[in-house]
Amino acid sequence: MKEEFVIISFAKRYVLFSLSVLLAAILLFPGLVQGHASVVEMSPEANSQLTASPQQVSVTFNERVEAALFEIRVLGSGGKEVSSGKPAISEDRKQISVQTPNLPEGHYTVSFRVISSDGHPIGQSYLFTVGEPGTLAVQPPNGQSGHDHHQAGGGNDLLLYVLRTAYLLSLTALAGWVLWGIMLRRRADEAVAPGYMKGSLILRRTFLPLACFCALFQMLGLVEGMDYTEAWAVLLTSAGMAWIIIIVLAVAAAPLLHKKAWSDVLWVGLVLAAESVNGHAAAYDPAWVTLLLNVVHLAAAALWVGGLLYLLTEWSHPERRIHAKLFTRTFSGTALLSIAVLAVSGTAAALLYITDWRLLAEVPWGRWLLAKTAVVIIVVITAALLRLGLKKRQGELAKPLLWLDIGLMAAIIAISAVFTTISPRPSNEPVNWHVMGETVHMTAEISPVIPGKNNLFTVKVWLPEGTGAPKQVVMLLRNEQKLGTAPISVPIVLADQPAAGLNLFPGFSYYEYRASGPYLPFSGEWELEVRVMDPKDDEKVYKRQFVFY
Repeated sequence: MKEEFVIISFAKRYVLFSLSVLLAAILLFPGLVQGHASVVEMSPEANSQLTASPQQVSVTFNERVEAALFEIRVLGSGGKEVSSGKPAISEDRKQISVQTPNLPEGHYTVSFRVISSDGHPIGQSYLFTVGEPGTLAVQPPNGQSGHDHHQAGGGNDLLLYVLRTAYLLSLTALAGWVLWGIMLRRRADEAVAPGYMKGSLILRRTFLPLACFCALFQMLGLVEGMDYTEAWAVLLTSAGMAWIIIIVLAVAAAPLLHKKAWSDVLWVGLVLAAESVNGHAAAYDPAWVTLLLNVVHLAAAALWVGGLLYLLTEWSHPERRIHAKLFTRTFSGTALLSIAVLAVSGTAAALLYITDWRLLAEVPWGRWLLAKTAVVIIVVITAALLRLGLKKRQGELAKPLLWLDIGLMAAIIAISAVFTTISPRPSNEPVNWHVMGETVHMTAEISPVIPGKNNLFTVKVWLPEGTGAPKQVVMLLRNEQKLGTAPISVPIVLADQPAAGLNLFPGFSYYEYRASGPYLPFSGEWELEVRVMDPKDDEKVYKRQFVFY
């Protein structure tokens, strides 16, 4: 009963601490849950007007998406589906498409839904026009608008974080407990065997329901809005198969574990590999490298969490203090090594996930990575103090430092629960920058903001009636880190037929300048500059900084 009391007491303290971290995350960073793949190209483009019918409609993503479950449809007036043939996916799993017949003049809606490789649903609808059937209401053509299936409410966010935190704790605690058990059996220490086996039973009984709840929560999110006859296909996705493997391993833990060292190592390896497939590592190239790094990262975390929990359990029994002292010497060195491996593997993975370290503080994923790094540094200091205290006290643990180490471990796993739901590479929002003035109003727009692809660049100018058209309108993009002081000049020209209904300011005349092309060649920090010269040679200069991912 003592082992059960210690583990339950530890769990209560951990949950209270983790909930405080999670509540702070919800309050400080609402709406953190994001889809981990984003649209990089749509053909036809959103809100485009074509002179002839397209032969197919396609959507391209920045990451691989699941081939087992996706949809893309083209709807005509009245919501009738007009696309023909079966939706297809490219060999690299980054583009979905569907063939279209010869479409007559009209407005058409493209609706698509995919699941990213790391198990997040992404869906959107957008419009395009064939011919000139009439006025089309403009919609924002960004990859995060439309039917946003992946955004969750605050209550769902909190539930997700709590479940994810508890699940990660149980996973790493059980995996680490099993790995440490191999060492205990090699020592043939019968005095600690009963407590160890009791703790294993409690951890196994905790891990199975938590895995089932997390799997159910994620699977329901993936099939939301789908026809029930198609929902079963979610089990064929990487996330679905990963959860099946994890749950089967959880059920099989009782007959498989603590018999042979090789079967214990195999069980731990399989469950950590399955967990790795259901996360960031599955979405980035080269996949085998990111998956291997994630397995190593989880294994190091498991050794630390499992060993810390076992040490706490043993130290709570006065009659087993001598064994706890012996274990402490082994664990303290292994814990430091585990933290080092966590730092190295985490840094290596981050190098593959993000493209520019200077943007770390600009994106939520980067800020949480920095927070996790800060906690890890404190952990290293605490571990060093624990080792120093062991030498001075001849094996006696400093309990305040031990509980501090446990609290830091709780913080890292709680941060990881949030951290793993955020995309390392967030999608860009279209630029819509408006400046009001006494004699000139200006709006600059860039959409859909996909570095290296064709984007639509627009400058809208309002001048007092009777002044005449601007003498010159210039749009410049400047990236000093990579291009020095030489800007890119976007070749905007006066539109023959400006969009109707945009002369919003009485007493002002409206002029619109456009260009389309790859004038935003790469991601990074950019300065957008617009120069407007009126017929009297008075020039207004507008500058603003943007970060494009």
